[in-house]
Amino acid sequence: MKNIEKVGKIEMITGCMFSGKSEELLRIIRQIKIAGILFKIFTYDTGYRSTTLTTHDGKTIEVLPMTNAALIPQLVPYNVMVVGIDNAHLFGLSIKDCVDTLLEHKKQVIVSGLDMDFRGQPFEPIAYLMGKADDVKKLHAICTVCGKEAVLTQRLINGVPAKHTDPLIMIGGEVTGVTYEARCRLHHVMR
Repeated sequence: MKNIEKVGKIEMITGCMFSGKSEELLRIIRQIKIAGILFKIFTYDTGYRSTTLTTHDGKTIEVLPMTNAALIPQLVPYNVMVVGIDNAHLFGLSIKDCVDTLLEHKKQVIVSGLDMDFRGQPFEPIAYLMGKADDVKKLHAICTVCGKEAVLTQRLINGVPAKHTDPLIMIGGEVTGVTYEARCRLHHVMR
């Protein structure tokens, strides 16, 4: 009988807002849980300190909110085989070293995050991880304007398309007046 060594792996789930990235991450994790494989899921802490990842369709799972991706490998016990990371684009460049470290520890890493920012430009850390990934699932949404396939995220501030000069990261919510929509290339507006 051959001795098969455990090997790390990266799975990427990416696309625009409302394309089902978190739902896909949860679907994979549910299968891993049924198989009895130990896992841990992290998400970027947007300030709400929620320990539950809730998808847009209401499904939930326990997560650990973080703001520093460099700490993630330290919080993964040896016996945990699968590490999920949601909203990876919000961690910035530190997510690259985090995932590389998890790979060195021979973990299966499932990363979910936006592939492009509100300007339609690639998020640098996600582009890096997509290049290193064993598997990439690029998901699409439905354009809120025309109903066709959406690949871009439209940021609205008080109902008006964001300016190109606005900050790269802005967390949406009623307090901030920032909302997001899925848009096709034709209906994505940049001012």
